[in-house]
Amino acid sequence: MGKPIHVPITPQVLDWAIKESGYTVDEVAIGAHISRDDLRAWLRDDAKPTLTQARSLAKVLKRTLSTFLLPDAPPLSKLPAEFRHAPGSLRTKANFDERLHLRRARRIQEAAKWLSHELGESQAPLRKYSTHDDVEEVGQYTRQRLGPLLPTPLESWRTHSQAFRAWRAALEKSGVLVLVLPLGEDAARGFSLWDDSVPLIAVNSAWNWAARVYTLFHELGHLLTRTSSVCLERSTGPKLSRPTDPEERWCEEFAAAALLPWSGSTGVAEFLKKRFEWSPGEKVATLDVPRAIANVFKVSWRAATIRLIDRDLANWALYGAIPPYIDRKKRGGGGGGRDRGDIVYDELGEKTLALFFHGLNRHVIGRDDLFDYLDVSDAALDRLQVAVRN
Repeated sequence: MGKPIHVPITPQVLDWAIKESGYTVDEVAIGAHISRDDLRAWLRDDAKPTLTQARSLAKVLKRTLSTFLLPDAPPLSKLPAEFRHAPGSLRTKANFDERLHLRRARRIQEAAKWLSHELGESQAPLRKYSTHDDVEEVGQYTRQRLGPLLPTPLESWRTHSQAFRAWRAALEKSGVLVLVLPLGEDAARGFSLWDDSVPLIAVNSAWNWAARVYTLFHELGHLLTRTSSVCLERSTGPKLSRPTDPEERWCEEFAAAALLPWSGSTGVAEFLKKRFEWSPGEKVATLDVPRAIANVFKVSWRAATIRLIDRDLANWALYGAIPPYIDRKKRGGGGGGRDRGDIVYDELGEKTLALFFHGLNRHVIGRDDLFDYLDVSDAALDRLQVAVRN
C-alpha cells in the first residue's frame, strides 16, 4: 500500500476558511468526517492532512484545494449586509448557508453592475425613504408604481405562486434583481443588498409562496431605506412582542401596507365588511380573519395579521397563535425532471439572466464567463438563452 500524501496546508488559512464559513471547528470536523483532534492539530500546525482529508475540508468549506496552500490568510471579509435578528433570538450572526449565498449574490450583483455600465443600461432609481416616513403613503405609492409593471392583473391570480411570480416580474422591470436561493429552513427568510445601480433582493426558497411574497416586500422596504440586511423573521410564541429594531418594524409595516391596501372598494376594510360584517373599530380575536385575508389578497397569514395589528384591530397574541409550520413548503410530489439550467433560471430570474446574455450577445463578456457565473453545462446554457429570449 502506498504511503499517503500529506498536503502542506497553511494553518492560518484553514482557520480563516473556517471563520469565513460560519461553521464551528466541530461542525467542520463532522461534515468532513474528520477527527476533531486531527483538525485541531492541523490548526496548531502539529500535523498535516492527507490529500483525501484536505479534499474533504475543501468540499465542506466550499473552497478550492489550492486555497489552503496560500502563504497567508486573506483578511476576514465583512458581510455585505447587516445581520438582523428578532427579539429573543439566540442566533446573532449569519450561518454557513447565509454567508455562502451572500457571497454568491454579491458576486452576481457586482457583475450585473459592471455589465449595466458597459452596456449603457440605466434604470430610474428607487425612491429613498426613512423609517420616519409614513408606511401607508409609501406602501400606496409602491403599489401604484408596481401595478402597471405586473405581467398579469391582480384579480386574475388564483394561487400564491402566481402572486409571487407577478410581483417578482414587476420588481425586476423596476430595476431590482430578485434572486430565489436555497438558504434552508434554519436560515433567514431573505436578504437585501443595496446598490444605486442594481439593488438586489434574495428570497429563501425553503418557504412557501405566501411567505416569499411577504419576504419580497419586507426586503424591498430595506432597499427603500437604503439598508442591506439579512433578516431573521420573528417566530411565533407567547412571548412575542413588538420588535425593538425600528428598521425591522418599519419594513414589516411597509410590506403589509403595500400588499394589503386598507381603503377603497378592493381594500381590506371593505372585504371585512362584506365577509365578516365587520364594523370599524371592532377587534379581531381569531385566526379565521387573517386566514381569509391571506387567501383573498394572496399574502401570508403573518402579513395579514401584522396589517390588523398595525390598524389596532388585533394584538400580538393573535400573531403568536399562528401555527409555526404555516410557512413551510408542502413535502412530496412534483419537482422531477429539473436540470441545472431550470434551477439557475428559477434562482437568478429573468432580469439577471437577460443582462448576462445581453452582455454575451454584445461581446462584453464571453461564454466562459457565463459558465463561471452560472455554473451550468454547455447544453444547459443554450437552453437558458432560448428561455430568456422567449
